[in-house]
Amino acid sequence: MRLELPAEIEAVRERIEASIAPCLFLSPAEDGELTRTRLGGAPLLPPGVAWPRSDRGPLSFVGQLDFRELQHAAQKCAAVRELDVALPTDGVLSLFYDVEEQPWGYDPAHASGFALVYAPDPARAVDVEPPEGAIPFDEEPLVAGAGLTLPWPDDRAYASLEITGEAAERTYRDYVERFSLAQGRGIPALRQQVGGHAQWLQRDGRITAELASSGVHAGGDPRTWRSADLRRAESEAQSWRLLWQLKPEDDRFTWVDLGTLYVLIRDEDLRAQRFERAWVVFQSG
Repeated sequence: MRLELPAEIEAVRERIEASIAPCLFLSPAEDGELTRTRLGGAPLLPPGVAWPRSDRGPLSFVGQLDFRELQHAAQKCAAVRELDVALPTDGVLSLFYDVEEQPWGYDPAHASGFALVYAPDPARAVDVEPPEGAIPFDEEPLVAGAGLTLPWPDDRAYASLEITGEAAERTYRDYVERFSLAQGRGIPALRQQVGGHAQWLQRDGRITAELASSGVHAGGDPRTWRSADLRRAESEAQSWRLLWQLKPEDDRFTWVDLGTLYVLIRDEDLRAQRFERAWVVFQSG
C-alpha cells in the first residue's frame, strides 16, 4: 500500500509502509443487527463456570468477542496481510473487570481485578445474569470491519522507523493521528480494535504486561527499574499481541480521564488458547 506522506517523512517511506499492520475495528451495529460480539449485557459462559470475582466482590462484565464473527470479518484483510493475532476459529471470549477500582495493570496484584473466560463451544454456552454486587451495563452489539494501523510514537515499533528531528517527529505524530481517524471512519473516540498496533496513551503497554505478569512491579519512572528487568521486558515484549483495545464511545463506562483498556496476550498463549495468561493494562491521557 502506498501512503500519501508529508515531505518531512518521505525519506522513511519504505520503513513506514513496511510497518503497516491490519486490524479489525469494532463499531456499534446497526439497529436490529444481532451479533455476539458486544459490550455489556449478559456474558456467554461455559456450563458450570462461576462468575469471576476479586477480593472486593464480583467483577463486572465489560464485553465479549465472538471469534467466528471476527474470522469472517478478517477475510477482508487477506489482500493486505494476515492479522498479527492468531484468533481461534470459533468460541466466545468474555472480559470481566473491576470498573470501580480500575486497576492499571502495572502491579502483579492487579491480576485480581480482571478475568477472561473462554467458551470454546458457543452452542453449549449459557447467558449468565450479573450477580448481586456486579455493575451491569446495557448491551451494545458490535460489528467488525477491516482496517490498517501504524505504530504510534509510544510504540516499540516506532524506533524502527528511524524518524529523526523534532519537525519530522511532530509531522509523523500528526500524520498517524489523521491516518487513524480516517481508518476509524471519522470517529475520534473510536479506539476499539482487535490486532494491529495499539493506540497507546502512555508507554508501550506490552512492557508493562511482560513485567507485571512475571511478578515485577512496573509502575513509576522506568529509569528506576532494575536494568535486568527492563532489558528482559524489552526483549520479551515483542511476543505480546494486542487482542482487544477497548474504548467505549459513550459514557456507559466511566473510565478515568477517558482511558482505554488493552487486553494483551503472548502469541504462544493465544495460539494455545490459554486466555487465563492474558494481561489487562489500563491507560489514560
